[in-house]
Amino acid sequence: MKKHIYNALFLMIALIIIISGTSCQEEQLQSERKTRLIADENIQLKRQLVERDEAIERLKRQNAEQIKQKDDLLKNCEQQKKALKEQVIRTIDEQVSSVLAEVLDENAKSRDEINNLKEKIEKLKEQIEAKAMLPKAP
Repeated sequence: MKKHIYNALFLMIALIIIISGTSCQEEQLQSERKTRLIADENIQLKRQLVERDEAIERLKRQNAEQIKQKDDLLKNCEQQKKALKEQVIRTIDEQVSSVLAEVLDENAKSRDEINNLKEKIEKLKEQIEAKAMLPKAP
């Protein structure tokens, strides 16, 4: 009977060990699954980070290109503005010179006319004085 008790105890202990081992294996399997899930998630996150970094670099290049294009456009506009300003100044100078030349010509003509009129006035005065000095007829 002692032998039966020992065998029963042995069987119980063996069952407890087997059950413990099974639950340990289940825990280990669950732990391995969690580890795999975390590893898969990490791989996916790393892939997303790489894609995000590539997108950032692509946007930086696009932004740099747009800035370069706008800088070139600004330089072109500034050159056109400078050229137009110079052209306006030349046009104004030409017009002022043209008007000034006309004014100077008109001024010279007016002086000549004034001098001619002065001479005529002097001649008329002389004629009037000469007539005034003539003796009056009775």
